Amino acid sequence: MNDESEQTLLAEVKELRRLGRKIFYLLIILLVATLATVPIPTHMPTQSSWSEVRCLIDRQEFKKAFPIAEHLVAQAPRNCYGHAVLGQLFLAVNDITNAEIQYSMAYDLFPSREAEETLQALRKRLAGQAPK
Repeated sequence: MNDESEQTLLAEVKELRRLGRKIFYLLIILLVATLATVPIPTHMPTQSSWSEVRCLIDRQEFKKAFPIAEHLVAQAPRNCYGHAVLGQLFLAVNDITNAEIQYSMAYDLFPSREAEETLQALRKRLAGQAPK
């Protein structure tokens, strides 16, 4: 290679580097502009869920769990799981009558051996509480 062709090649390489830098900076500016237009929530939405109810039950915060569970059951009254959880809550606060009602509703929606056994135990316990 002669000196003139080396100079031409070097000039082309330098021009490509400048062009590459310009494209890189342009992409950075576009990225920043895009991120600046995306709304960032200042708070997370607080939508109640059954997992929240389960956590409250695990922490034995039954008074907090009741309204959330009742709200969720009202939203989906044919959800057997919701009635079973409400039954569990009533049982946790020793309200056997309402526990039996909720477990019975859960069983009516989805009959299972476990639900049947729970219902039998609750009914036996209710019969034992009856005034003599």
